[in-house]
Amino acid sequence: MNLENDLITARSRLLKNNLSFVIVKHGKIVFETKSKGIRMLLEAISTYQKEVEGASIADKVVGKAAMFLIIRARIKSVYAKVISTAALELASSNDVSVLYDRMVKCILNKARSDTCPFEKMVENVSSTEQAFQILRDVVYGKTVVS
Repeated sequence: MNLENDLITARSRLLKNNLSFVIVKHGKIVFETKSKGIRMLLEAISTYQKEVEGASIADKVVGKAAMFLIIRARIKSVYAKVISTAALELASSNDVSVLYDRMVKCILNKARSDTCPFEKMVENVSSTEQAFQILRDVVYGKTVVS
């Protein structure tokens, strides 16, 4: 099964089962969840490092923070219901193919009153490794989010 089929499978499962994201490789589900947020993506790519390399992911919302994690995990294709322009640019410059339904200027916080705090943290970051370290430290409590 090829990458395109994996992305179709991932997208179909995401939409049919109302998931937050799903990762598929060689026609098999590597990981799927209804839990929202960067934490679950960080946990999935950390736990299933070898399995996600070369996989496809379908996600409801992909911002720059999530895209940095996707790139670090060496995931090769992404379907996003909503993607930010910064995430799309990052994907393009890192040879990650992207299919999306809607592009937005920025990803908002849960209250929809401001930019997502994770997006703010990586706004001026260009290094995938630096972004990973920032997100990991915040998610696992080593840094306080303001």
